[in-house]
Amino acid sequence: MRNISFGIALLPAIFTALTVSLPTYNAHAGATSSTPTVLSIPKGLDHSANPNSNSTDEITKAKGWITGCVTDAVTDSPLAKVQIEVHARIVDKLPDGTLKLRSMEETIPLGIASYTNSKGKFKVKVPLDKDTNYFKVIAYAEGYQKLQNVMVRVEHLKRSVVDFQLIKVELTPQEVEILDQKHELQKMNLLEKNPSFIQTMDTTKKSEDEYTPHYPTDMKEFFLYQQTYMVPDQVYVVNLGGFTGYINLDDFISGVVSAELGGSFPFETLKAQAVASRSYALERYNGTGVANGGQAYTSTINDTCRTATVNTSKIVILYGGNVISAYFSARCNGDSTLNSEDGVWHKSGTCSVGGNYVAYARSRPCSGHVKCSVTAETPCCNVTTGGRNVYIYGHGVGMCQRGSEQFACRDGKDWQQILTGYYTGITIANLPALDVGNRILTTSKVNARSTPCSSNLIEVPSGTYGTIMAGPNISFCSNLGTCNGSSGTYWTWWQADYDNGVIGKWSVENYLKKTHSTCEAMAIIVSPGSLTLKRMASGDVTVAVAGVDGCAVEGETVTATINKAGKKRISISPTSSMTDGNGEAAFTITARKKTGMAKVYFNAGSLNTSITVMVIK
Repeated sequence: MRNISFGIALLPAIFTALTVSLPTYNAHAGATSSTPTVLSIPKGLDHSANPNSNSTDEITKAKGWITGCVTDAVTDSPLAKVQIEVHARIVDKLPDGTLKLRSMEETIPLGIASYTNSKGKFKVKVPLDKDTNYFKVIAYAEGYQKLQNVMVRVEHLKRSVVDFQLIKVELTPQEVEILDQKHELQKMNLLEKNPSFIQTMDTTKKSEDEYTPHYPTDMKEFFLYQQTYMVPDQVYVVNLGGFTGYINLDDFISGVVSAELGGSFPFETLKAQAVASRSYALERYNGTGVANGGQAYTSTINDTCRTATVNTSKIVILYGGNVISAYFSARCNGDSTLNSEDGVWHKSGTCSVGGNYVAYARSRPCSGHVKCSVTAETPCCNVTTGGRNVYIYGHGVGMCQRGSEQFACRDGKDWQQILTGYYTGITIANLPALDVGNRILTTSKVNARSTPCSSNLIEVPSGTYGTIMAGPNISFCSNLGTCNGSSGTYWTWWQADYDNGVIGKWSVENYLKKTHSTCEAMAIIVSPGSLTLKRMASGDVTVAVAGVDGCAVEGETVTATINKAGKKRISISPTSSMTDGNGEAAFTITARKKTGMAKVYFNAGSLNTSITVMVIK
């Protein structure tokens, strides 16, 4: 099975920020199990339309526009011929009126494909219903990593602007350094504009008692003592990119990891960040009923960050059986992190020192990275705390993002070793992450190699399914990637058997997303969306059936029927067809002598869609 045209080609990114503010809120503990009302499917996309209707469906008149510009993330040069695709997000309304935004993978492709012009600009008209405002916009180009903004709100007759900065699949050490600097500058601006993103410590809380873990400290035995912990699929957020209600937890964490780090960080660092961010959000949600706050967020999702999040889905950090507030900051002093009571818990650019004792947030050795005194990061706080003089960017407690970067790319540590190195006395619940036997989907064109780091390779297309057969193998590859400005880095490799016949090859995890066993039909799209024919002329239409991640559903039967009045004006052949390897079925519509409007309904299982055919002289 392959991904159909609105799918995949991996794209990490420098992000587009969306403001999040947190007003006072009465806690929402959980969603009701009652059946929700679906609000957000535009009339022209409603797949539950009655295929036996004899009347002409009302064509929605509400519309809006999505415009923007696509540039190269390194050079800022405009990119021409970048494909732009738009999917409608589905919003459910629970019986108590609370909104629930379905997963970013449960979207409805609009069948709209636009391309940027020579100046990198694009404009797309989208259909709206009175309650339909949220869309997912995807940008991808050959040689670049895919980028998608998953929470674009469009209002009637108004324009929403979505800009993208695409990152090349292959980067030089100099280009990585430029991207790193740009991301840090954008993150500093983001935190300055959104104080709610900054982690703070509630000093009114009682300090936590010391806890002595009962498990062995030997790392090989450590992970035999696995625990389970209930992690919800949805959490409540307040004004997250303008949305208040329930959102898929992994969708939220994907946005956090994209904003906090971005796709240029090592993959093991991204996974460590995803687990820490999920733990922090869940501890906050359990205590307040609101998951967002204390972490940066963007709705412009980097595909590598998304994969790191999905591959660690449900995994959280526990201390004494409870999920922890997994503090993290950008850059500690380099030699070690700070105890929680000695943290630089500053607000609005101040460098105040203090905090409470937290047993799992003890000072731990770091990687020896450079201090903020020699970087452009601000505020760089030079303070005396914990009996020593330090330079701190952030608060310096818990996981250090720059340290975790070096531990991964320079030392070859995996995400579990990174987390247990920064947090004291913890266990990790709901293991394993990606593992042997799991089904995967390639999120980009993948180089499948005979051995890790080998130059003997076969290209596997984006959107190809496979099964993990062996791994992980963390190897330093001098010929691939960069670390700290030098060529070569550690990569996490898995051996996979791909459904397209490529067997027993090794690929890096960055582009292998854990997924469902099969591609289940979720959306049906007909192209073109309408047809005008002269009498006795013919025209072809293509019906595509897609599943989660835009995978192509092969072998699905698609039937075609014409409304009663339309049968006098057109015929269709065949009346039933099976989708091919691209998830597509082809039909030919032929006009009769009678002019006027006809309606053709296409059905695939429980999915329905239709097009209008106009016969003219």
